[in-house]
Amino acid sequence: MRTTIILALILVGLVPQIHAQNFKKGSLTLIDGGSVSGKVQVDYNGQSINFKSADQGERSYTFDQVIGVYIGKDHYAKMAFDEQVRYGLSLTTGKASLYEFSATDFGLIMEDGRSQLLNTTAGQNQIPGALSVLFSDCNELRDRIKYEGNFDRRNLRSYTEQYNQCDYGAGYAPTLAEAADAEAEDLIDVYVAVGPGFSNVGFFDGDQTDTATSFGFEVGILTTPSFVGSLQGNIYFGIEGSFNFTGDTDFDSAPNPINYSQNAYRALLFTQYHFNKKGSFQPYLGIGIGFSGDYFDGSYNGDSFKIRGDGSVLWNPRAGIIFNLNEKHSIGLTLSYIPAYDNTLTFPNEEEFIPLNSQTETFQTRVAFYF
Repeated sequence: MRTTIILALILVGLVPQIHAQNFKKGSLTLIDGGSVSGKVQVDYNGQSINFKSADQGERSYTFDQVIGVYIGKDHYAKMAFDEQVRYGLSLTTGKASLYEFSATDFGLIMEDGRSQLLNTTAGQNQIPGALSVLFSDCNELRDRIKYEGNFDRRNLRSYTEQYNQCDYGAGYAPTLAEAADAEAEDLIDVYVAVGPGFSNVGFFDGDQTDTATSFGFEVGILTTPSFVGSLQGNIYFGIEGSFNFTGDTDFDSAPNPINYSQNAYRALLFTQYHFNKKGSFQPYLGIGIGFSGDYFDGSYNGDSFKIRGDGSVLWNPRAGIIFNLNEKHSIGLTLSYIPAYDNTLTFPNEEEFIPLNSQTETFQTRVAFYF
């Protein structure tokens, strides 16, 4: 349960990175020559600008309707960057021009047509390599870039201004490591998943089993780090929390009549290998290890119980396929298996403690949305 809460908090922390910016006081310059003033929010995912004011209420404008955005007194002009429409505040221009798209996203456009998106939150490790390549003909910047500990709006602007005033020499060819750093970036997906599960349940090490149907919810983080080199996009690592539940189920394989519902909270660490990493779909194989905490509510031989399992370590082989919907979103199907594990249970009645030992083997199917 604790891991599920932590994952939920991580998701909440990622929300500000998903949206370009929060509502801020400003105005919009419209393509028909008019303007509106209030609070604005640029939504790059939806290719729209959300607007609200006390007298005009709330509405949304498409990028086609807006030619400029003012945030306070700063003018964000409409521009094309990496074949996408963006609204940028010009910070400095010259042989290199720097634009601010949001509090964390900046665009660097070189005179020769090269461009680079710089994110000062998620991209701190990649910015030095990118600047070393883009500013490779200005030797005096090399050491400064190498030893800078943090990159923000102020020093990105300072770097660009220094580059525009540089005494350009023959330059140097960037090393393979610098070029690799410019390209390298840890790729991270957050996902949510739902789907049914099917369990074989036995009692007291007997040969007979019953089938129980469950339904589960999952939330997780999947990443392919840059340090794996050429295998980035093939090798992934993840963390996942899930909640699974069954309805009231009658079991015939126990020595006496038993009925219960079960809630299972699981936390997993796993790794996956993805095939066809540059294709529109990616089959994968993986395996995880984790922990399950199970809660039971029912009756055994007429005695009611509401008890918690002793906790179990579990393995989780898995296979699936992911379909890329667009650059940022994917949908996937996963089939996974949890080998049989034991819950050694006891519960009290009026005179004694009654043992209730179960073994559960589970097959799961999940449909996941990655964003």
